Amino acid sequence: MTARLGIILICALAALPVHAESVLRDDFEGPEPCLREAGSDAKYKVDMHRRVAQGARAGRVCEHLRITGNNGTYVYFSRPITSARIINELSPAVWLKSDRAGLQVMVHTGANELRTLLGVFERVRREQNLRDARFRVEHAHDMPADAIPRMVQVGAVASWQPPLLSHEDRRTAAGQPAPTNLFPCRALLGAGVKIAFGTDSSPWISGVIAPVEVIEMALGRAAPDDTRITLDEALRAFTLDAAYAEFAEREKGSLEVGKLADFVLFDRDFSRGPAHGISAAKVRMTVIGGRVAYE
Repeated sequence: MTARLGIILICALAALPVHAESVLRDDFEGPEPCLREAGSDAKYKVDMHRRVAQGARAGRVCEHLRITGNNGTYVYFSRPITSARIINELSPAVWLKSDRAGLQVMVHTGANELRTLLGVFERVRREQNLRDARFRVEHAHDMPADAIPRMVQVGAVASWQPPLLSHEDRRTAAGQPAPTNLFPCRALLGAGVKIAFGTDSSPWISGVIAPVEVIEMALGRAAPDDTRITLDEALRAFTLDAAYAEFAEREKGSLEVGKLADFVLFDRDFSRGPAHGISAAKVRMTVIGGRVAYE
């Protein structure tokens, strides 16, 4: 029996020697495939692995993999990226050119790289006259306490995905160093940092994909100081502040005249029951663009 497996690509930072003029994308657009097998929980075989010119969403080419297997859920492929290349790519010019083109830059980062990234944000603000950079830090759920004032200073948005906190739990259970300041919602909101919630997950990673499940998970997760996000704050992080994070707060995120009439009606009032029961809520009606799409 053949099963479809999830393929997870990992780009890991590595301290490898590199020429200063090297460009990150060159590694991924060379003549030969650069991704390498990095583990699996399944019995599988790689039927095909090659470069193809068709189907690339960005750049010149993309890497095409065809895998068959069974008795498992994932196959890991990875590609080391040197720190030097990462830093060279994150130059202030990236934000300047993106701003001119009306594009937004979002950077995925962890706790170890966050301080460096905030330094880039500070340099961009200092050297470039941007209209509204609205820096986005994707992930970085383990937020060092000393990074919070810097998030405020540069006006960065913390784009967080509560389902991915399970990764931190698994790493800690496996013996890796525990996070020092995981999911400090109260500290960020109290300082004035906007939080945008999302799912950014898959059934084979956490099993949590519905917004009501994500909200329940966020309400149940305490920060190291034992503080938690409130229901109103979690709803705002999933709606108005999530819209703000993508420059769309004038179009959606709240029910106001002139905005998109997109909303969901549930079978219960979340504020009148326990937080652990939110995920059991059933959708009674879905309205998109002012029209009933489901009831």
